[in-house]
Amino acid sequence: MEPSAASSQRWYRRLAPLYDLGCRPLYARARRAGREALRLQGGETVLDLCTGTGLNLPGLAAAVGTAGCVVGLDFSPAMLQRAERRRRNCPAPVELMRFDARSLDEESWYARVPRRPDAILCSFGLAVAPDWEEVFARSWDLLAPGGRYAIVDTQPIPRGWGRVANPLLVPFSNWAGHAEIRRPTARVLAALPDFEQRHFLGGFVHLSAATRV
Repeated sequence: MEPSAASSQRWYRRLAPLYDLGCRPLYARARRAGREALRLQGGETVLDLCTGTGLNLPGLAAAVGTAGCVVGLDFSPAMLQRAERRRRNCPAPVELMRFDARSLDEESWYARVPRRPDAILCSFGLAVAPDWEEVFARSWDLLAPGGRYAIVDTQPIPRGWGRVANPLLVPFSNWAGHAEIRRPTARVLAALPDFEQRHFLGGFVHLSAATRV
């Protein structure tokens, strides 16, 4: 069943205090690779879409430096409360936005940030977000020309012996993350310029990145 906005809000309100305990160590390598795939430069503006508890914020802030800007966007107040604690210790300006990414557009963006994002990172968000294709399309349209978009997300194990775990892995992951990991988030960037892809945890996690020309 596809998660709804209301049910996702309720789930992540309960999950927020526990999220970092398991997800921080388990996905640390994939998150780091996602940041690296953006090829960030000092002074750039980067959007951390579906920022959650802000696990990406310190690394992104270090990459863009004091002349840059990081925007962490999420629709869960409980998750953003924890992101706020990380924001205070970041080495670059960080703006947190509580916003429904399905409504993201230039008007709402420029109301808070003076320039388009030079890069966008979405970690473990598209498998969770209601109307995920709309979320991706709106954020992609906002990305500055020449900017990089990186997706880090879970998926059924695509090949090898590990596929035997999918009948248990898929329903458990969907329950634990209030997600739908069978969404084709690994493919939405595949036909775009400068595409790259890597896999982690036996293929359970993918990193996909491309450039907007």
